[in-house]
Amino acid sequence: MRQAIMQKFQLKQLQTLMTIKDRILHKIQEKAEVEEINKKNVELEEQMKQLCGEVEIWQQRAKYNENMIVSLKFHLQQVLAQGRGSREGCGDSEVDEAASFCKGGDANYQLLSKEKKEIKALLTCSSS
Repeated sequence: MRQAIMQKFQLKQLQTLMTIKDRILHKIQEKAEVEEINKKNVELEEQMKQLCGEVEIWQQRAKYNENMIVSLKFHLQQVLAQGRGSREGCGDSEVDEAASFCKGGDANYQLLSKEKKEIKALLTCSSS
């Protein structure tokens, strides 16, 4: 009988140790998963920093391009205003120079659709 009690006690100890072992292994696995998640999180944070820098660069480029468009529109309006009175012949005015610089294509003036007819009128050579 004493032997049976000892076996039950040892079996119970073995079961307890196996349960503890399983819990420890589970905790180790969880810890490894958490470390992997933290590593991935650090990588993603670095990637976000890089992307934020790229976004800032693209925003600066867009702002520069917007400013360039405003400047070009302003200069074109100045040329058009100066050219209104000096259309004496083909190639003699700054408007004609601007047209030759732009290769005379309508596609270059689509940003100024309000003034398109006025631009065409100024850029057209007159025979009179």
